[in-house]
Amino acid sequence: MLAGLFLGATMQSVNKLAGTNWSLVKVSKGTDTQFADTTCHTTLIFDQKGRYSGYSGWNTFSGKYSITSKGKLAMNNPIRTKRAGRPGCMLGETLYDYFPKVNSFSLWADTLMISTTDHIKMVYVKK
Repeated sequence: MLAGLFLGATMQSVNKLAGTNWSLVKVSKGTDTQFADTTCHTTLIFDQKGRYSGYSGWNTFSGKYSITSKGKLAMNNPIRTKRAGRPGCMLGETLYDYFPKVNSFSLWADTLMISTTDHIKMVYVKK
């Protein structure tokens, strides 16, 4: 019984994303980097129950996420609204295609970097 309690506490402490809220800074593909327009308010939120959600600058979205025992992040394909918006906020709309390809993340200070299997890096700062 004690081992079960200890294991539960350990698994809970592994999920450092739970309960966090982030603002998009940039998306990099190789040497090409696109910086987010801060007036678009592109966000990403991870809850305690394995769901993520946010705002792309045009649309809201949500999906499920998990962190494996080896610390790898997985995000499923999000559901989203389908509204039009300002062309300057288009970067946030590209994220939907990247989320299902996510395979890792790094946290340092107030910065989150999410990487995909095709070497795309999304950088966020804590809100």
